[in-house]
Amino acid sequence: MSLNVLLQHWERVHMDVKSFNSSSFVDPLKNCLYNVEGWKTRRLEVIDLIYSVETSICIFTEVGEQGHDFKISDYNTFYQTGLNRSGGVCICLGKNLKGVEIDSSIPNTVVVDIYGLSEPLRIIGIYWAASQQRNLMDLSNFVINNTLIAGDFNAAAMDWGSPTDDNRSFLLKEWIEENDLLYDFWFDLQKSITLDDWYKLYIRFLGAAKNRVTTWKNKEKFRPALPEFIRNKLKELRKVRNNYYRKRRYDIDNEAERILLRTLNREVQADIANYRSKRWSNFLEKIQESKTKNDVNFWSHLGKLYKQKSLPFAKLKVNNKIISDKEVIAQELYKYYTDQFQPPYIDRNDPHDSEIENEFQDILKSFSNSMEIEQTNIKEICYAIKSLKPKKSAGYDSISNFMLKLLPPGYLQCLWNCFNLWLKECRFPHDWKVAKVISLNKLKTGIPSSDQTRPISLLATHSKIFERLLLVRIRNWAELNSIIPVEQSGFRPNCSIPTRVLSIYQEIQNNLAANVPTLSIYVDYQKAYDKVWHAALIVKLNRLNIPKEILKILWSWISQRSAFVAYGDVNTNQFSLSIGLPQGSSLSPFIFIIFHSDLIKCTGAFPTHIFADDLNVLIRAPIGKKLEPMLQFLEQDGSR
Repeated sequence: MSLNVLLQHWERVHMDVKSFNSSSFVDPLKNCLYNVEGWKTRRLEVIDLIYSVETSICIFTEVGEQGHDFKISDYNTFYQTGLNRSGGVCICLGKNLKGVEIDSSIPNTVVVDIYGLSEPLRIIGIYWAASQQRNLMDLSNFVINNTLIAGDFNAAAMDWGSPTDDNRSFLLKEWIEENDLLYDFWFDLQKSITLDDWYKLYIRFLGAAKNRVTTWKNKEKFRPALPEFIRNKLKELRKVRNNYYRKRRYDIDNEAERILLRTLNREVQADIANYRSKRWSNFLEKIQESKTKNDVNFWSHLGKLYKQKSLPFAKLKVNNKIISDKEVIAQELYKYYTDQFQPPYIDRNDPHDSEIENEFQDILKSFSNSMEIEQTNIKEICYAIKSLKPKKSAGYDSISNFMLKLLPPGYLQCLWNCFNLWLKECRFPHDWKVAKVISLNKLKTGIPSSDQTRPISLLATHSKIFERLLLVRIRNWAELNSIIPVEQSGFRPNCSIPTRVLSIYQEIQNNLAANVPTLSIYVDYQKAYDKVWHAALIVKLNRLNIPKEILKILWSWISQRSAFVAYGDVNTNQFSLSIGLPQGSSLSPFIFIIFHSDLIKCTGAFPTHIFADDLNVLIRAPIGKKLEPMLQFLEQDGSR
């Protein structure tokens, strides 16, 4: 089977979930590797892990001397002792699989052949203790086709994400290469085709593999707010209530139903109150536990209290009419967002607009010259991937941050080749310029109109890594040249909203201490982020003397972008994004604060504070003997 045929087969797995017959679906073969660190003390934890992941093959290392007692219901176990009481390896196979142990006579090593699959499979479980001397060549005789080797080698290598290399990792790498155990299909493929074609095929493979290993089920979109036993009581309560009112309507004796209804109603109300009280207590316990660990976990739990929930909407208000058809709703959202991102109107008679356009065309002509940006390295790419939040939401390419964090470290070499090519050419790949837009409801109640929805853009995940590499280079230039004013908070490290609030508070407090009235003006620019004029942005950056190679790739990044609206299972056509900065991009916020970095010059000598695009100006009146002249000064300067 060719790669293209295989990918087509995997891509069709999820085409129609509603008509999907789960009984005819063959679950993928799962395997689990876990370092037990003592079966005697962690027995319950291991058993809970096995049944939670529903795996058929389990490899456990460092089980200890109690490995002979390693018995789990519905599993057959194969155990090999170690060289000390901490060693020992165990392989557990579900009883749906037939396994035969191969005698290896090697401590801390178990070899099992599995039959009953489409083809035989050999599992080798290994524990290489730090104090153990092992000759890896002893394992070579047991390595055959379809062999899965899993275990704890206690080896450290920087290529595998460790901070340092040790001698054991060199021995392990050498043995892997000698026995041809490295799966190098994608490495070899990169040498035979262009890097752009390789990347497209690689992304397609990741998306298809995700479809293949995902178990598709019909599931309710939203989880019920109450547990099942309370929901069952509510159903019973409704039956009794309906029966009570039916008898009451026809003047039938319903005293028994009245008493039962009152009793059930009290029980249900008490159960709901107890359930909510218990949930609140558990939530407070989690907050307390997270506070003892680190501040990040503490605030992540506490932030749930203040996070605004976005309600789903199944209807849309259009010209005082209510529409509920998914196709029609998607098209209305498409029309609205298309109008929002139309190119800005350019008045050729306006000297400012004309100057910007002429200067912009001259800059575009200069991009024809050959330029290169500072190359990246694998360590920088690793750091960029680690900094991503482990979200499972994916863009149009079906790849998520969660998937990227699970990729083998060896694939970073291939990504490194691609990233350096695009940096060398100062080019942002065109496939990354497509955004998947989902709409959220801004209203807490009622049916929203198109302008009462909040668009959320989902971008290609690999583009976020590349953007973080660019962000490092742009931030270094901006900080070296002091582009960002000290009054700016937000969208930059170590300058959050508490910093700005404290600064404003301190200035006002100082003025009050001197009995000087102070006028505070707050300015919020409507849709400032979405109304950035692309040509003006490039001209502004050029006037700030940003390096030409960075300016060139920024134009490649911001130009020719498009998006499509996804509402339910309906996807609209793509529309152009001719204005604004890409939402969801890690690069956009910093570019935005560079774009309005000279905003404080417009406020004169008055203290100015900026958080993101929100402006605060504190106007302090000159000290005088009378209050009236000072108030007149505030009124005049505040209304300019």
